[in-house]
Amino acid sequence: MKERRKDPRFPVHWPVRAGHRTEGCTYGHVVNVSGTGFLFLAPDEFAVDELVEMEITINPLFVIRCATRVARRERIDDGWAYGAIFHGLSATDMGYLAQTLVAVQASQSDSALSFRPRAPLGA
Repeated sequence: MKERRKDPRFPVHWPVRAGHRTEGCTYGHVVNVSGTGFLFLAPDEFAVDELVEMEITINPLFVIRCATRVARRERIDDGWAYGAIFHGLSATDMGYLAQTLVAVQASQSDSALSFRPRAPLGA
Protein backbone atom coordinates (compact mmCIF):
# COMPACT_ATOMS: atom_id res chain seq x y z
CA MET A 1 0.00 0.00 0.00
CA LYS A 2 1.36 3.41 -0.96
CA GLU A 3 2.15 5.73 1.96
CA ARG A 4 -0.30 8.66 1.87
CA ARG A 5 0.51 10.35 5.16
CA LYS A 6 2.08 13.79 5.08
CA ASP A 7 2.76 14.14 8.81
CA PRO A 8 5.03 11.78 10.77
CA ARG A 9 3.24 9.33 13.07
CA PHE A 10 4.41 8.51 16.58
CA PRO A 11 3.74 5.19 18.32
CA VAL A 12 1.54 5.44 21.41
CA HIS A 13 -0.85 3.25 23.39
CA TRP A 14 -3.65 5.56 24.51
CA PRO A 15 -7.11 4.36 25.55
CA VAL A 16 -9.97 5.66 23.41
CA ARG A 17 -13.73 5.71 23.89
CA ALA A 18 -15.73 6.17 20.69
CA GLY A 19 -19.42 6.89 20.30
CA HIS A 20 -21.07 4.21 18.19
CA ARG A 21 -24.40 4.71 16.42
CA THR A 22 -25.84 1.34 17.52
CA GLU A 23 -23.54 0.03 20.28
CA GLY A 24 -23.49 3.18 22.44
CA CYS A 25 -19.80 3.47 23.31
CA THR A 26 -17.01 1.22 22.19
CA TYR A 27 -13.54 1.10 23.68
CA GLY A 28 -10.19 0.59 22.00
CA HIS A 29 -6.78 2.20 21.83
CA VAL A 30 -4.77 4.57 19.68
CA VAL A 31 -1.76 2.88 18.04
CA ASN A 32 -0.08 5.90 16.46
CA VAL A 33 -0.82 9.61 16.16
CA SER A 34 0.19 12.74 14.25
CA GLY A 35 -1.00 16.33 14.38
CA THR A 36 -3.76 15.59 11.87
CA GLY A 37 -4.89 12.03 12.55
CA PHE A 38 -4.33 8.67 14.17
CA LEU A 39 -4.70 4.92 13.88
CA PHE A 40 -6.94 3.21 16.41
CA LEU A 41 -8.16 -0.31 17.06
CA ALA A 42 -11.72 -1.09 18.17
CA PRO A 43 -14.01 -4.12 18.23
CA ASP A 44 -17.03 -2.47 16.58
CA GLU A 45 -17.45 -1.45 12.96
CA PHE A 46 -17.49 2.17 11.73
CA ALA A 47 -18.08 3.19 8.12
CA VAL A 48 -15.54 5.10 6.04
CA ASP A 49 -16.40 8.84 6.12
CA GLU A 50 -18.42 8.38 9.32
CA LEU A 51 -18.09 11.16 11.89
CA VAL A 52 -17.29 9.74 15.32
CA GLU A 53 -17.14 11.52 18.67
CA MET A 54 -14.11 10.36 20.67
CA GLU A 55 -12.40 10.71 24.02
CA ILE A 56 -8.68 9.95 23.86
CA THR A 57 -6.90 9.55 27.21
CA ILE A 58 -3.40 10.94 26.69
CA ASN A 59 -2.52 10.57 30.36
CA PRO A 60 -4.51 10.19 33.58
CA LEU A 61 -4.91 13.97 33.85
CA PHE A 62 -5.74 14.89 30.26
CA VAL A 63 -8.42 13.64 27.90
CA ILE A 64 -8.98 15.02 24.42
CA ARG A 65 -12.62 15.17 23.37
CA CYS A 66 -13.01 15.58 19.64
CA ALA A 67 -14.87 14.72 16.48
CA THR A 68 -13.07 12.57 13.93
CA ARG A 69 -13.76 11.29 10.45
CA VAL A 70 -12.96 7.67 9.60
CA ALA A 71 -10.67 7.82 6.56
CA ARG A 72 -10.00 4.11 6.11
CA ARG A 73 -10.57 0.79 7.81
CA GLU A 74 -9.24 -2.74 7.77
CA ARG A 75 -10.56 -5.91 9.38
CA ILE A 76 -8.13 -7.46 11.89
CA ASP A 77 -8.28 -10.63 14.00
CA ASP A 78 -10.46 -9.39 16.84
CA GLY A 79 -11.97 -6.19 15.45
CA TRP A 80 -11.10 -3.29 13.19
CA ALA A 81 -8.17 -0.94 12.55
CA TYR A 82 -9.16 2.60 11.57
CA GLY A 83 -7.32 5.57 10.16
CA ALA A 84 -9.08 8.68 11.49
CA ILE A 85 -8.67 12.39 10.85
CA PHE A 86 -9.27 15.01 13.52
CA HIS A 87 -12.40 16.88 12.42
CA GLY A 88 -13.16 19.00 15.44
CA LEU A 89 -10.30 19.68 17.84
CA SER A 90 -10.16 22.79 20.02
CA ALA A 91 -7.12 25.06 19.85
CA THR A 92 -6.30 24.15 23.46
CA ASP A 93 -6.43 20.42 22.74
CA MET A 94 -4.41 20.87 19.53
CA GLY A 95 -1.73 22.73 21.49
CA TYR A 96 -1.58 20.05 24.16
CA LEU A 97 -1.44 17.32 21.51
CA ALA A 98 1.45 19.12 19.79
CA GLN A 99 3.36 19.39 23.10
CA THR A 100 2.74 15.70 23.78
CA LEU A 101 3.97 14.71 20.32
CA VAL A 102 7.17 16.67 20.87
CA ALA A 103 7.71 14.76 24.13
CA VAL A 104 6.90 11.43 22.46
CA GLN A 105 9.26 12.22 19.60
CA ALA A 106 12.04 13.07 22.02
CA SER A 107 11.67 9.80 23.89
CA GLN A 108 10.11 7.65 21.12
CA SER A 109 8.13 6.10 23.96
CA ASP A 110 4.92 7.26 25.57
CA SER A 111 5.25 5.11 28.71
CA ALA A 112 5.86 8.09 31.01
CA LEU A 113 3.00 10.01 29.43
CA SER A 114 0.42 7.27 29.65
CA PHE A 115 1.18 5.84 33.08
CA ARG A 116 -1.97 4.27 34.49
CA PRO A 117 -1.71 2.93 38.03
CA ARG A 118 -2.89 -0.68 38.39
CA ALA A 119 -3.80 -0.23 42.06
CA PRO A 120 -5.56 2.72 43.75
CA LEU A 121 -3.19 5.52 44.62
CA GLY A 122 -1.93 5.23 48.19
CA ALA A 123 -2.55 1.48 48.31
